[in-house]
Amino acid sequence: MPLFFAYFAFFLALLGARAELAPWVLPLVGIVLPFSLWQQLKLKKFFPNWLLNTMVVAAILGLLVLSQKKILDLLIYFLIFLNLAKFFGQIRSRDIWQIYALSLALLCVSALWNFQMNFGLLLILFTWVSLTGLSFLNASQIDIQLKTKKIIFIFASLLSLGTVFIAIFFFLFLPRSPYTFFLSFGLSRSAKTGFSSDITLNQIEEIREDKSIAFRVVVEKKANFPLYWRGIVYDTYKNGHWQTQLKKNIVSKLPLTCPQEPYKQIIFLEPYEGNILFALSFPVSLKLLSPKGWNFSVNSDLSFSTISIFRRVSYVVYSCPKIPEISFPEEIYLQVPSDLKAKLRTFLKERGIKPGAYPPEIVAEKIKNIFLRPPFRYTQKVPLSSKDPIYTFLFVTHQGWCEYFASAMTLLLRTAGVPARLIGGYHGGVWNEIGHYYIIRQKDAHTWVEYWNGHTWCPIDPTPSRLLEKTAKSVSMFTKWLDYLRLRWYIYILNYDFSRQQQFFRTLKQRFVSLPKAPRLKLNKEKYKKNALIGFCLVVIVLLSILGLKHIKTNLALKLRQLLKSYGYYFHDSDGLLEMATKITPKDAKLAQLITDFAYTWYEIRFGNKKGNKKELRNKLERIKKHLTQKK
Repeated sequence: MPLFFAYFAFFLALLGARAELAPWVLPLVGIVLPFSLWQQLKLKKFFPNWLLNTMVVAAILGLLVLSQKKILDLLIYFLIFLNLAKFFGQIRSRDIWQIYALSLALLCVSALWNFQMNFGLLLILFTWVSLTGLSFLNASQIDIQLKTKKIIFIFASLLSLGTVFIAIFFFLFLPRSPYTFFLSFGLSRSAKTGFSSDITLNQIEEIREDKSIAFRVVVEKKANFPLYWRGIVYDTYKNGHWQTQLKKNIVSKLPLTCPQEPYKQIIFLEPYEGNILFALSFPVSLKLLSPKGWNFSVNSDLSFSTISIFRRVSYVVYSCPKIPEISFPEEIYLQVPSDLKAKLRTFLKERGIKPGAYPPEIVAEKIKNIFLRPPFRYTQKVPLSSKDPIYTFLFVTHQGWCEYFASAMTLLLRTAGVPARLIGGYHGGVWNEIGHYYIIRQKDAHTWVEYWNGHTWCPIDPTPSRLLEKTAKSVSMFTKWLDYLRLRWYIYILNYDFSRQQQFFRTLKQRFVSLPKAPRLKLNKEKYKKNALIGFCLVVIVLLSILGLKHIKTNLALKLRQLLKSYGYYFHDSDGLLEMATKITPKDAKLAQLITDFAYTWYEIRFGNKKGNKKELRNKLERIKKHLTQKK
């Protein structure tokens, strides 16, 4: 049994590190471990230690020379190789201890960047498996009964539960720093996709291929308007590339005047390769909640940026349905590549749109209507072309995804004399009514347009067909509950910092201090002390009686089994005392009779109403021991 628990512990450690492993590692280990178990239980032939050590050293040197992995990734593979070497050699007690130690080290390394709820549950399961396996390993040196194995199992489970409670206690009450320990070491892992200041028309489609969660947004009530989660603002276009070249004018304080009540959001942003903080259009104020010590910039284009988001960030943001008026350099938002300008003018002229002939709102609607009708069509498969992607889209294929429609409309608005810019962010999201929050995934990545109408920036989306958010019916209730638990994990566990600890202590103080005092009862102190002493003595007597019965029921019976074993009599763990006497009868009838006599007395105490007589059982055990000594 200890061997099975050791295999299970190593497998759990591998699951904890699976995000950092190559795709072939887990399937390979899934094949290797059953073979190793068959080798240990049936084949009984093992690889020599010198060969295993040589293979481990060769594998490590190969990784160091050929691999470009980071040092922590190399450490993970090093621990895996050492563990596998143990499984292919002959596993003794000390080897099982080493397997547990190496598996724990593997989990500790993974914990440097793995903060998911799944990892926390896996760590609790690993604690139970390790403590149970080690308990059975220590008990494997003696011949124990089946009932005793159950007791060991229960003891290990209670020990694991106690360990978890102690860990929770230290987590809640140990003094915490206002800053994250690993904040400056870059040990956290980031997502593989994300918006950046320089992006091509194809990159946003690559973001949508990722189905992982981008961020969660807790709100007071479900929105009754389209959801556009504004992120980065692009101002300069050149040959299929959008860039943010405008030097940001940092705004010390955004105007909070909003014609309507601002929409409050608490956003939990997942790590990604970028530095933009997303919010519902249009954000007018923002406050970082976690991590402590981070600063953010408020840019003149109403975008928020911080340092590279290599860990989860939470913040409160207020958004206004209508953007306030802020001055801007008009020239950069009228920029059009020289090789496209003439073609774009011809495109507008053929459709009756002349620069300056209509107000900006009319121009924007006219251009949008062009893209809502054939031959323009939304598709995720765009043929490759050596020419500019926007030229190919407008004059050749008429097919593309949201980046093509939004980019073409931005350049057409600029050609018509209307300042415009491209906005990168997300659209829609899944509403989770359990926790009152939206789930926005990477596949919801989207681009749209903002144009200047002379007084304010107005959003407009020219894409005729886009990937809208799933309805609530498309997500199962189990999935919603599971994601709600993950959100609670992020809020109460990962974001449990010094300020939350202070709030927790204040809540405890209010609970225990502000309670009204109960009226004091007048008690006779002497009588109270006397009754308490009598009650305490009765409890002690009952406990001692129970412990005495258990001592008689288990200890003396186990002593008899161990005594017989020391004289060469071996029995199966499931054999009772009478079965042992029956097997001994052909060899020694007198010894069998003595064991039978002992067994009947023991059974009467164990299952009958006879009071335990410790002295009687000990005398019978001494007779058995005397008989065995004389016979020897």
